[in-house]
Amino acid sequence: MAAMDNLPLAVAGDFNSWSDTLMEIKGDTYVATVTEDLSAGDYGMKIKKPGTWDSYRYPDGNYVFTLSKEATDGITISFNPKNWEFKIDYIE
Repeated sequence: MAAMDNLPLAVAGDFNSWSDTLMEIKGDTYVATVTEDLSAGDYGMKIKKPGTWDSYRYPDGNYVFTLSKEATDGITISFNPKNWEFKIDYIE
């Protein structure tokens, strides 16, 4: 498997005020939205693309979201809530 270099994206704002970030990978645009669940105190991300939705897990300190495009490739997006940094890996 070959992995694309990580693409860090700094996001301005905080958990109370935030705008969408567009991430373009190999010609496809993915919209990442960070949302806050005030009742649970957890943070989540939705990755939207026509016909596809994300699956996600919550490792220590970071949030990792994997969007499968096909059976043979996918995209992994890591979000660090401490510094609002996104890292994107394209795996094929």
